[in-house]
Amino acid sequence: MSFRQLVRAFSTSCRKLSVTGDRVLLDSLLKNPELDPQDARNELRWMRQSLSPSLSLSSRDTELASMVKRRAAGNTDFGPLELLCRAPTLIPRPETAFIVEHLAERLLDAKRKRYIERPLRVLDLCTGSGCIPLLLSHLLQDTLHVAHGVDISPEAIELSEANKQLVSCDNVYFHQSDILSPDFVDHIRNDTGLEHFDLITSNPPYIPADVWAQLPQSVRDYEDSRALVGGSVPGVGDGVQFYGCIAKLADQLLEPASGEFPQIAVEIGETQAAEVSSLLPAAHRRSSRLTLVHKSPTPSCIVFPFPPLVGYTRALNALTLLKMPGPGPLAHQVLVYAGPGISPLSLSYTLLTLSLVLRPNYTVQQVAADVLKGEPWEPNTAMLVIPGGRDLPYVDELSTRSNVTRRIQDYVRNGGRYLGICAGAYFGSADCKFDIGGRHEVVGKRDLGFDYGSEQGAHAISLNVEGGKSLLELLYTNGGGHFIMPSPAPSNVEVVARYAEPPAESDVAAVLISEGKGKALLSSVHFEYPLEDPPARDAIQKLDVVPPPEFIEECEKARLQWVRQLLSSMELNVPARAGDGEVKDGEEDPHLLLNPTHPGPIFTFSHPKLPELATGIFSAPSIQKKVEPAKDGFEQFVDGNDTFVYGPTDAVGDVPAFLSKARRTEPKHEPKMEDLSIGDQPPLPKPMDFKDIPKLVLLPGKEQYTPEWTPLFNFETYWAELDQARKEAGRRTGVMRTDELSKGRTGERSSVGDVLFYGEAVTSTQTMLDRNPILLNGIKTPHAFLASFQLSGRGRGGNAWLTPVGCLPFTLMLSMPQSMVNKLIFVQYLAALAIAEALDPDGRLGVRIKWPNDVYAHVEGVGGTEVGGGKKGLAKIAGILVNTNYMNGQWRVLVGCGINVLNALPTTSISQMHDLLRERLTKFGQSSDLPPAPTMERVFARIMQSFEQKWEQFLNDGGFDSFMDEYKSRWLHQDQEVTLTTVTPHQKLRIVGITPDQGLLRCVPIEDTKLTPLYQRSVDGYADRTGNGTSGEFVDLQPDGNSFDLMSNMIKKKN
Repeated sequence: MSFRQLVRAFSTSCRKLSVTGDRVLLDSLLKNPELDPQDARNELRWMRQSLSPSLSLSSRDTELASMVKRRAAGNTDFGPLELLCRAPTLIPRPETAFIVEHLAERLLDAKRKRYIERPLRVLDLCTGSGCIPLLLSHLLQDTLHVAHGVDISPEAIELSEANKQLVSCDNVYFHQSDILSPDFVDHIRNDTGLEHFDLITSNPPYIPADVWAQLPQSVRDYEDSRALVGGSVPGVGDGVQFYGCIAKLADQLLEPASGEFPQIAVEIGETQAAEVSSLLPAAHRRSSRLTLVHKSPTPSCIVFPFPPLVGYTRALNALTLLKMPGPGPLAHQVLVYAGPGISPLSLSYTLLTLSLVLRPNYTVQQVAADVLKGEPWEPNTAMLVIPGGRDLPYVDELSTRSNVTRRIQDYVRNGGRYLGICAGAYFGSADCKFDIGGRHEVVGKRDLGFDYGSEQGAHAISLNVEGGKSLLELLYTNGGGHFIMPSPAPSNVEVVARYAEPPAESDVAAVLISEGKGKALLSSVHFEYPLEDPPARDAIQKLDVVPPPEFIEECEKARLQWVRQLLSSMELNVPARAGDGEVKDGEEDPHLLLNPTHPGPIFTFSHPKLPELATGIFSAPSIQKKVEPAKDGFEQFVDGNDTFVYGPTDAVGDVPAFLSKARRTEPKHEPKMEDLSIGDQPPLPKPMDFKDIPKLVLLPGKEQYTPEWTPLFNFETYWAELDQARKEAGRRTGVMRTDELSKGRTGERSSVGDVLFYGEAVTSTQTMLDRNPILLNGIKTPHAFLASFQLSGRGRGGNAWLTPVGCLPFTLMLSMPQSMVNKLIFVQYLAALAIAEALDPDGRLGVRIKWPNDVYAHVEGVGGTEVGGGKKGLAKIAGILVNTNYMNGQWRVLVGCGINVLNALPTTSISQMHDLLRERLTKFGQSSDLPPAPTMERVFARIMQSFEQKWEQFLNDGGFDSFMDEYKSRWLHQDQEVTLTTVTPHQKLRIVGITPDQGLLRCVPIEDTKLTPLYQRSVDGYADRTGNGTSGEFVDLQPDGNSFDLMSNMIKKKN
């Protein structure tokens, strides 16, 4: 609006419009009460100038009419966006949109050249209508992480928020604040939660005061001077005050970049380039990789060649980078690398062990390679950890393909800490020698350079620590690495562990290196693995003399104590722990955490953007009418199988302390009447019936969730993974969707994975939903129930199933219309397909579907086969169980599943399949092409996203037909020859597919044997796809009545 008024004041050459068409357009513009006749004329002229000259005359007329219509309604075009306009906020100009588009092109080009390796955080000062950050968000897409716009005007913030809603932007936020205030930096950091930004943009006030004073009174009364007039800087010039302020803010708020790209972009007046440049520190005035679009007074500015408006052209000022800092004094993160090369099992236990030892003083979380490449991780990171795996992919990803190793070196030298375990230690050395002459030989220099060498081996070992004063026993090692110390030994290297039975070359097992201001700890031994769980437990079992459990328990305590000593030696603030085997409230007992004895509390979670779904989980009238008061402010209701006691997390006080005590405290329950004795003899002790224990459900309260609440499953990571999976699929996240089952499709539902129960240890996710009708009928669907351990799990056919360490058990509760009753059988097929797709999207891992309800690994290296042997083995990695209940005119469907994600060998898991793929790719020099390593959070998030899309399509299609080709491409059985043993004589069949009507396994006889009428069906002219005639006969087998023995190709009657 300012430029409209300025042009009205200064322009004396505006042509009078006489064309009838223009008169019609002017009349339309004048319907906007903010526009007088002269305003409308200028608006129309600007609209004509902004039209592309490549358009035909008719297209130009159509586009112009559309622009007029929007402007008459109070809107304006800003690049591809349509924004609201409202006095007294300035109207966004096409020239500004051009600058933003040019800036976006440069940023995207910098990303392509890998100068930008992470999404950007943008701060827009004097944001006005919010046009700049909103257009950047639209143009940059995933190159932008978040943008924050700031303005002093409450009217501007209100308009910005309205524009944000209009363009449906969810990563731009607006704040009312005065950038000239001395407290602005503190305010913006508090409001945004960010210490630093990557890019500052601004179209600030820059009209000199003397120019403003010469404007007509009508202009000065109408426009907001705060949006137009820039103050003076003594000795520099008038109208440039805000640029000096921006320069000072840049020093405090800009995060120095790891590559070269513009970090400040501002509009300036035509004559102000030299003045603005003089206000910037020399480091900011350097111009790099910038092409001058139009000659300007200084090479640090880009001036755009469009017609000047009232003497002011637009300039883009591009500024370059500063050096990355080291860790700050309040660094509190411990980052564990989770990129190409890592062993998922080592990653999982490294996260767990460090969390148990370092919380609550530090947060322990995994970090992707992309973050290490581009994100400013150093200032908040107390320690970087590279766990076990294979170091060649580490070298390729972090040294060859990027400059991460240099950043790690700088980080450590500036006071950071580096922990390398096994392959992470190899990666941290100057030279590596592994399996010389063997199949896995690795010989080469390492860029990170903290010195060692290695040989191969795998077993439980003993270490001499504390200068030989103590002996650590039964620690797990795989690879037999050792460190070769130069002679004389460097003064900055301390040997912290030696092998009690050393290899021939060296006995050094772990070293602590002082590097500049920081420290690096390299350990060839896997101290992250608990001794009572695989793989350490399996290695112990291979010893000639297996030690008793009591000795193993003592060694486990010693392991954790040594980890604490190691981390303390790196000058981390390790929390004090109770001694002599005692565990205080709030401290974790690793043994009970991984070996629970009884069910524990259940948390209710919902997507952070939909918090009301979790807090109102029990709000249905059918549940509320059963609710009665319980102790300590809780409420409860008695259901068919369980009693549920629920309340907010605030009611238990310190949540981690409450959970720690709950793990150690055996639950109390009243004995049943039939167990009481009236005689002299006391009743015989009986094992606890978990069904009799009330189940505590904790709802969200005022206290904010932290990963300490759920040490085995990080929900912050899960929500991030879920959002990313949906983004990759082109779907919005954290929003309600159309409820396909609601009347007229007018209702809403959440997405699969947005609302869930989580229990560290539960009886059975399937049973607790299936056998509690009040809960089953009262909770809104879709709903997920996830656990880390099931103590009374249910398998197919009613078999008991106990969850091993590393398994992911969950149940999905869904709703289906009564009309799809004959499609219920397809739910297990849909679930298997969704799981296979989520685990192995491109098929390289070898995940396949076994009819009717299992998921298998079909790859070299499992089931007794060897990698490179030319034969693929088979091993089960997941099972599916589907139960249905008919309630209130709908089917409640429960899809239970258990997936081997991080199980240790000999159990086949996704982790092992990832390692096998890595081995195959490494063999052919393609290790950089690895998919991300599996974690519990990532796997569950990917399954939820995959199932949501397929479930939505399944309901909309009313069946499975559209999935049939995809299902066949993933299953194991196409044209497989099997023997049907449920008839006499046994019949040989060939599998050809699944029937589209009832989901039966369709086969054709191989031999011309008459089948019993129970199995025989016919269809006119049927032949299999090979063209072999079958006399019209085929055999359809039900999944519930038959058992498929995959290993022997037998179909037998289910027992």
